[in-house]
Amino acid sequence: MREMPGPGIPFTRVILSAKPIQAVLLAALASLLATGCDFTGGQLETALCSNGITVTSPQENADLVADCVTLLGIRDELAGDVSLNWSAQTPIEEWEGVSIDMEEAPLRVTEVRLNGIGLTGKLPPALGSLSNLEGLWLHGNRLSGEIPAELGRLANLEWLWLYDNRLSGEIPAELGALAALQGLGLHENHLTGAIPSELGALTELEWLRLDGNRLTGTVPQTLGELVNLVGLGLYRNQLTGSIPAELGGLSSVEWFRLDGNHLEGEIPVELGLLQNLEGLGLQENHLSGVIPPELGNLKNLEWLHLFNNDLTGSIPAELGALTNMEWLRLDGNGLTGPIPTELSKLAKLRELDLSDNRLSQPIPVAFSALSSLEWLRLNDNRLVGGIPVELTGLSRLRELGLADNRLTGKIPPELSNLSFLEGLDLQGNQLTGAIPSGVGKLADLEWLHLHGNRLTGEIPQELGALAKLHRLRLDGNQLTGEIPSLLGGLHDLKELRLNDNELTGAIPPELSALENLRQLSLAANRLTGEIPAELGALDDLRSLLLGGNLLSGEIPAELGEMASLRELGLGDNSLSGTVPEELGATVNLRTLRLAGNSFDGCLPRSLNQVSTNDLPETQLPFCE
Repeated sequence: MREMPGPGIPFTRVILSAKPIQAVLLAALASLLATGCDFTGGQLETALCSNGITVTSPQENADLVADCVTLLGIRDELAGDVSLNWSAQTPIEEWEGVSIDMEEAPLRVTEVRLNGIGLTGKLPPALGSLSNLEGLWLHGNRLSGEIPAELGRLANLEWLWLYDNRLSGEIPAELGALAALQGLGLHENHLTGAIPSELGALTELEWLRLDGNRLTGTVPQTLGELVNLVGLGLYRNQLTGSIPAELGGLSSVEWFRLDGNHLEGEIPVELGLLQNLEGLGLQENHLSGVIPPELGNLKNLEWLHLFNNDLTGSIPAELGALTNMEWLRLDGNGLTGPIPTELSKLAKLRELDLSDNRLSQPIPVAFSALSSLEWLRLNDNRLVGGIPVELTGLSRLRELGLADNRLTGKIPPELSNLSFLEGLDLQGNQLTGAIPSGVGKLADLEWLHLHGNRLTGEIPQELGALAKLHRLRLDGNQLTGEIPSLLGGLHDLKELRLNDNELTGAIPPELSALENLRQLSLAANRLTGEIPAELGALDDLRSLLLGGNLLSGEIPAELGEMASLRELGLGDNSLSGTVPEELGATVNLRTLRLAGNSFDGCLPRSLNQVSTNDLPETQLPFCE
């Protein structure tokens, strides 16, 4: 090496010899620092990127050197706690997440792909200097701070994926200048403010995802100018106002979601012009008015979600023309009138949810043609008539919900044909007759709700074969006979309610084998005998309600071993003896009912800590 004069400070020129180039570079830098040279304004990065290692032939690739300088300068700000291998000792084409188009001259950085590697820094404004950048993928990290307006200078950018981070602040209007942009993903962040109307200028845009933020204001009408848009996601924000009719101009859109906002007004009939639409989600807003019959023109529609709005009027028969429909949810509105039989033409339909409306008249027998149906929910309406036996031919059905209507007649025994059924909810009707024993053949059944009807007869022993059952509710009927001991074999059962019937006999001790049980209610029947001490083994039990029966004997001390118990109801029986001290060990107990029995002695003082109780009504003193 030899010294060469420079402007103001000495400069060391490096002449490569047989020494390894890395050692030479380090020696040169050490010499420079020893002279007191102070690098500012990117001079150090420029020197490093011009070393012949990071960028080959740096004099011929000045633009790539400039990109290298930019990336080195922002590395630590972007990475945060993560280490990136961007350094002067590594060729830039080997830098993690950095791509260079080696077939185009001059060589430039065209992609930065660092998604899902745990970045914890911020988005440096200097990213806007990578003027040939075509793709910036930084999604799935923990980046914070604001989106720099300088990104709007990336004229060649086609893909900007910043979703699933912790970015805040407003969406820069400058992003509307990215004329080549095809995909903009800012969803799942903490962005606020309005959606810039300037985004409507992105005429090449195919995907716009702003969902899962805290955006406010209205949906810009200018978004209707995005004629190449395939997917639009603005859902789960705090947007207000109405849905712009201009969105009917999105002639290429296939996927359209505005759900989970505070949108009002009517559904624009212009949405019926979106001939390529496959999915439309407007649920969980405050939309009113009728469902536009024009939606029946969307021949490619596969799912339509309008649930939890304030829609009124009848269900348009025109929806029966949507022969590609698989998922139709109109629940949680104020829809009236009959269920259109035309819906039976939706041969591909897998889910139909019309619950929580004001629909009336009988269930269409024609629904038997819905051979692909897996979920049928018509709960909480004003439907009348019987349960059509034809529904039992829906062999793929996994859930049948007809609860809280005005249905009459008997439960069809043919329900046993629904071999895939996981949930059967017929509660809150006026059904009569016996529970069909064939229900016990539904091996996949997880919940059976028949409560609040007028069912009679005995509880079928066959229900003890429902090994997957989690919830069994037969309460509020007129059932008679004894509780089948075979119910003790339902080891997955978490809730068993048989209260408010006319059941007789003893409480089967076999129920103590229900190790997952959290609620057991046998109250308001005519049960006799003693309370089985074995029930004390139910460690997960939160609620034990046995009041209003004819039970006798003493309270088993073993009930004090139920550490999870929060509610114990034993009132209005014929129990006697003393109240066991062990009950005071149930530290989680919040409600206790003992009145209406024939206890003697005194009450354990620890029971006075139970917040809701009827102990004064027992007229027993507390023990000293």
